[in-house]
Amino acid sequence: MHTKRSLSLSLFEEPKCRKIERKKADQTIESKYSPCEPNVKPLHNFGLSGFLYVVFGALRLARYNVRSYEAKTLTPYFEGLPTPAAGGIIASIVLMFELLQRFEQGVTAKTIPIIMERIPVIFNFIPGIMILLSFLMITNLRYVGFSKMRTSKKISLNMFIILIVAVLLVIAYPENMIFIMFSIYVLSGIFEYVWRMNHIQREKVKIEKNG
Repeated sequence: MHTKRSLSLSLFEEPKCRKIERKKADQTIESKYSPCEPNVKPLHNFGLSGFLYVVFGALRLARYNVRSYEAKTLTPYFEGLPTPAAGGIIASIVLMFELLQRFEQGVTAKTIPIIMERIPVIFNFIPGIMILLSFLMITNLRYVGFSKMRTSKKISLNMFIILIVAVLLVIAYPENMIFIMFSIYVLSGIFEYVWRMNHIQREKVKIEKNG
């Protein structure tokens, strides 16, 4: 009876050699299609930066709602980096990293090589980027509010040409151009602050000289 039961179980058991082969195949697939290369940190290690990003993003939204309610006049800029811009730059990095992996699988697409070559390095710095974006969201840096700009104002010919070129570049290199545009927007607040502080300093010097 015991012999019959062992024979019947052995019919349904997977042979040991097949188990080893299947395990090796699973490891090969996992190493080939894993979203994290050996030199890239896995996303589950980004706990602290992710926590700060969520908390500071919530604070940014709360401050925006309070100030929008209390504001008597409409300002053409945001105070602090808007949360959609912060999320957009993170999403663009992930999209480019996914595109880089598809290249390894034989998929072809138009890209900007100088950016794609640095994607693994940029991806490694996502925790630091998220922490930087978190603090930028709660600063008083000024960022252009496109929705607050006057739509009735006429667009100059140069601006129209720039918009057309930007649209064409986004169509040609979508992942790369989205990253570039969000990066420029993030840096614009820092540059505007430096320029404004420099301008204020110059005005103080002029006042002191005239006085």
